[in-house]
Amino acid sequence: MRTASLLIVTLGWLCLQANPACGAPLAPGDTARLVTEIAEHSEAMQNLEQLCDDIGPRLTGSLQLRTAQSWAIKKLTAYGAVNVHEEAYELGRPWQRGVARARLLNANGQHLNIVQKAWTAGTGGPVQGELAVLDVKTLDEFKLAAPGLKGKIVLFLSGPKASEAEGKDPARFQT
Repeated sequence: MRTASLLIVTLGWLCLQANPACGAPLAPGDTARLVTEIAEHSEAMQNLEQLCDDIGPRLTGSLQLRTAQSWAIKKLTAYGAVNVHEEAYELGRPWQRGVARARLLNANGQHLNIVQKAWTAGTGGPVQGELAVLDVKTLDEFKLAAPGLKGKIVLFLSGPKASEAEGKDPARFQT
């Protein structure tokens, strides 16, 4: 309860410092008491470990996200927070990492270590096709290689990273 109270007090204190119209300013000793409370009673590491180690990754729409949301509501309520609730938001379709397997149909059926990129659509079943290797460093290299990738299964070794000049012109990445 102290950690949540501490969080609420800290946020309130920051609000007062940023906008004194929020309420009366804190007395000089309040800051020292707040720092002492954090040092002596913080549960931040325990909460972080529980959230990261026990619940795990929390991708949009995943069971772990729902579990984490429920955990946070219970934790904040137990700390004494009031009106703890979820609010709806739109972030696109849910996604969960599925099984990703690949093997070559030649070279003795060698299995490949692959990973599905987040929020990409699955194939809907087995696919066969010509293999292309993508190993580019710049956007210009990618633009040169892109036409040769159409209709192929692409092994992505490296992708383009924006140079400093390209980073100043993000429209170039939308082509």
